[in-house]
Amino acid sequence: MNRILVVVAVILVTLGLAGSCKIADSAEVALVVDQIGTNKGVPNIEMASGFIFYFPPTQDVFMYPTSVQHKVWTADSNEDSPTDEHIDVTSADGATFGLDVSINLQLQRARAAELFIKYRVDMEDLINSRVRTIVRKELLDNAVNFASDSLLQHRNVYEGNVTRSLTASLEKEGFTLNNIAILKMQLPKSYKAAIERKIAVLQETATIISQTKQAEQTALKKVALAKGNYEAAQYDAKTKEILSQPKLLELYKAETARIRATNGTSEYGSNNVFGSTSGILLNRN
Repeated sequence: MNRILVVVAVILVTLGLAGSCKIADSAEVALVVDQIGTNKGVPNIEMASGFIFYFPPTQDVFMYPTSVQHKVWTADSNEDSPTDEHIDVTSADGATFGLDVSINLQLQRARAAELFIKYRVDMEDLINSRVRTIVRKELLDNAVNFASDSLLQHRNVYEGNVTRSLTASLEKEGFTLNNIAILKMQLPKSYKAAIERKIAVLQETATIISQTKQAEQTALKKVALAKGNYEAAQYDAKTKEILSQPKLLELYKAETARIRATNGTSEYGSNNVFGSTSGILLNRN
C-alpha cells in the first residue's frame, strides 16, 4: 500500500513539474484549449483568470485582452504598420476617397471563447482581419449615400452614420465599439485636378480684372487730358477770332467795360471809373 502511494506521489510531482503556468490579470481572459485526447480542439474551452496551470503539449493557453484596443489604419508608414493600410471608399458619383481611420474597441469578456472557436487567432490577428473587414464594409456602405462634394461638406454626418452601423455590426461579433474616427480624407485625383483648374481660373480672372482696372484708369486719364487740350484749343481759337476782327474786339472791350462798371471797378483800379487822375480833376476848385 505504501508503495502504491509513493508511485502516485511520484507521478503527480512529475506531472506538476512538467506542467506550465500563466497569469491572466483582470484585463485578460485566458482560454485553455485541449490539444489531444477526446476533448481535442475547441468545443470544451475553459475560460480562466489568475494563475492558469496547464500541461503542454496536451494543452495550450490563449490570452485575449478585454481592455480597450486601439488600432490605426493609415497610409502613413510611421503609424502602426510600415505598409499603406488606408481604406478606399467610393461615393455615389464614383469618386474614390482614401481614408485614414482609427478605432477603439473592447472584447466582451463573456464571448471570448465564442470568438476563438470561430476564428482561432489571437487578438491582434483578429482585429487586423475580421474587425478590419467589418470596418471597411461599413465605411463603403455608408459612403455610397453621398455624392463626392456632399461627402466632403458633411464629413461629420458620414462619420456619425458609420459609427451607428459599425456599433451594431461589432456587437454581433462580440465587440463593443468605443469610437471610430476618420483621421484624414484623401481627395480623388480627378477632384484634385478640378480644384487645381478652378484655382488657376480664379487667378487668371483676378489678373484680368486687375489689368482691366488699370486700363480703365489709364483711359480716363487720357480722356481728361484730351478734354483739357480740346478746351484749351477752343479758347485759343476764340481769342484769335476776336483779335483778328476789329468789330468783335470792340464789342469784347465794350462788354468788358460794362461788366467792370457794374462791379464798380475799372481797368485803372477799384471804384475808379475815370482813371487814376480823376481825383486831381475833382479837386482843382
